Formats: sequence, structure tokens, C-alpha cells
Amino acid sequence: MPRIAVVYYYEPETGRAMELLGHFAEAKALMIKAGASDVVVAQSQGGTSPGTFVFQVQYESGATFGAAVDGLTTNQAWMEFWARISVNPAGKLVRHEMFTGIDI
Repeated sequence: MPRIAVVYYYEPETGRAMELLGHFAEAKALMIKAGASDVVVAQSQGGTSPGTFVFQVQYESGATFGAAVDGLTTNQAWMEFWARISVNPAGKLVRHEMFTGIDI
């Protein structure tokens, strides 16, 4: 069964990179509890967007992805977290992608 990875690219606001990482840590805990199999955070060290953070959420299958995403709309902890960090975001979403693993 193919895995799903949803990837978000964020540019931190000036001086707020550590705050953004704290938000990622909170989001990771909530996403794992909601059904994600793993959450990986990385920072670009070169290329076209140095300093950009990558927040990747992995799911075991399309079914687990769908169930987790559908559940977030009624997940009180997620809604409160999102409302709090959206008031004055520590980073700007600059790109979003979704990948489906291919078994070869």
C-alpha cells in the first residue's frame, strides 16, 4: 500500500525561526495523535531557498491520510492550536505539495 507525504514549505519571519520550530513541535504531536505515522522537519541549507523549513507529514496509506485530515475539522485541540498561531504567524507558507509513494 503506498504511503502519502504532505509537505509544507515555510519561510520564517525575521527573528522568529525558533518560535516557528516550536509551532512545528506542537503540530507534530497533534498530527501523530490524529493518525499521521511520522512528522519530519528539516531546514534548507542551500539551493534556491536557504533557511526555508520543510514540514513533512507522513501517512501509511491514502485511507489513513483521509481519515486524519477529515478528523482535523472537528479536532478541538487542532482548531485551538491553529487559531492561536494564525493570529500572528511565525512563518509564511510558500509552497505545499503532496506525494504518493510508488511501490517498485
